[in-house]
Amino acid sequence: MSDWHYVEDGATKGPVEEGDLKGRIETGQLPLSTLVWREGMADWQEARAVPELAPAGQPPPVPPPLPPAPAAPPQTSGKAIGALISSVVGLTMCLFIGQIIGIVLGHSAKREIARSEGRLTGDGLATAGIVVGWIGLLIDVILVVIWGWFVVAAGSGF
Repeated sequence: MSDWHYVEDGATKGPVEEGDLKGRIETGQLPLSTLVWREGMADWQEARAVPELAPAGQPPPVPPPLPPAPAAPPQTSGKAIGALISSVVGLTMCLFIGQIIGIVLGHSAKREIARSEGRLTGDGLATAGIVVGWIGLLIDVILVVIWGWFVVAAGSGF
């Protein structure tokens, strides 16, 4: 058994045998808050934290609580991605339909992201989906007006 050192009245005492130190603690001559150390220990500890010195019937010290689990990284909103894709596809293939879906999904995604308390990202994608959707809708309206003008002009014999 190794020899122990302890602090009493602000002074370092020891070395003493483990049995002597444990007896002083059990009889109350030294409180459980007494700082103790022996070779191999990284630092001084209270006697109550050292299992070999804790009196019989004394529960072992309670370990510190576990650190909180790391928060999950934020995910990109699927609605935001869908808004941008729908608006871009609507520009090339679907007259009006893709843009309307993109605008609706974009606004829905922005609300969902705002309420997610940081769990969702993609606000820029949602905004881009809305903007591209409105631009595409404007282009579609202009094309329909031009197409209508040609139909009317062709029918009137221009």
